[in-house]
Amino acid sequence: MHSDFYTKDSAEYRFVREHLQDDVRKLALQRQSLKGMDYAFVLSQISGYQHIVRKVPAWYACPDLVFPASLSLEQSSSQYTAVYKHDLLQSLIREQPGQKAVAKLPLGADLTGGFGVDAFYLSGLFEQFFYVEKQPELCKIAAHNFKALNCPGIQVVTAGAEDYLKQSDKLDFIYLDPSRRDRHGSKIVALQDCSPDVSVIYAELLQKAELVLLKLSPMIDLSLALKSLPHTRQIHVVSLDNECKEVLFLLDAKHVAKEPELTAVNLRSNAAAQVYRFTRSSEAQASCAYSSRPGKFLYEPNASVLKAGAFVEPAQKFGLEKLHKNSHLYTSDNLEPAFPGKIFEIKATLAAKPRDFHKQLPDLLQANLAVRNFPVGVDVLRKKLALKEGGTEFIFASTLADESKVFIYGKRIINNSL
Repeated sequence: MHSDFYTKDSAEYRFVREHLQDDVRKLALQRQSLKGMDYAFVLSQISGYQHIVRKVPAWYACPDLVFPASLSLEQSSSQYTAVYKHDLLQSLIREQPGQKAVAKLPLGADLTGGFGVDAFYLSGLFEQFFYVEKQPELCKIAAHNFKALNCPGIQVVTAGAEDYLKQSDKLDFIYLDPSRRDRHGSKIVALQDCSPDVSVIYAELLQKAELVLLKLSPMIDLSLALKSLPHTRQIHVVSLDNECKEVLFLLDAKHVAKEPELTAVNLRSNAAAQVYRFTRSSEAQASCAYSSRPGKFLYEPNASVLKAGAFVEPAQKFGLEKLHKNSHLYTSDNLEPAFPGKIFEIKATLAAKPRDFHKQLPDLLQANLAVRNFPVGVDVLRKKLALKEGGTEFIFASTLADESKVFIYGKRIINNSL
């Protein structure tokens, strides 16, 4: 780390503070203005602040942070998802018999510390918390940043997860976010390909802590992961503004041969989170009606609900009809504002005949186009319909229960209220 020269009195520090809003690519072409400074370091600091302005806004306000390489920032949790993990663990603590509302657990550890966002937010739930990271440079940066953020109580340990487990005492909680890049820098998904390989240290994890929280790729196959993680108590599929960001597996050493609860959550930056809970057996046992005539409202599940695998149960729970077994869109005549997803007021349902589209909707020149269980892709269909992208109106191309193909024209009900 560059703590030997990166101080408030240094030219590098002043340059970073003065150019936080500037285009880093343009600054890179002006090396003369950086003469006498560590060129690469200064640009990486400006880039780092720009990376966290929306991802970790609470940290952006701290002027004394130091940033690592971009890859560590890329896999880092956002403030929203880190707070979600904090709140999840806090609720688990409060469920324990005899625990007070403000009680803390004695010992916790993040065994894949990285940039330290998760450790920062989780640490407040423990009397003592360990940030464990195998890269010495990241450890130096984390120690510096925790102090700058007025959180000096986190103990920074330079060690790999495997080595730390061998020498650590019993813990109350362990958090792991295995690296999802191979040695060539390509993204990987399978549990056994990540580093550390959780399947190798699985038994040791549950010997050292009763509760273990794993952050896995949003592309992970839930069924395959469950086979490798038999002590799974809960699965949380976490989206931010309808983009799936994380899949969390909560392991409980005492939880064996019981079906885990699935929670599909969509954190929203401008509205309350959408939360939907179910089990795989409740989904398997659910039934619903199918529609050949869309009603007044159309419902599109959020990304977490679809990733978690809730396709039929939401229809049963909210009294909706599904358009088709494979369409994953729902309809009703009565508004169900609690539905976990987007809701649209249907203005018209047309037969899917592109040549007749503008005859029936002559004033519609721009719309958001979505394809669900339809034989033509978005790009091809947009050209056929001669529609510009964007605006406040939506067209869904889909298939109904009687196999008829339709265009459903509607307007979004903002925040699920008219």
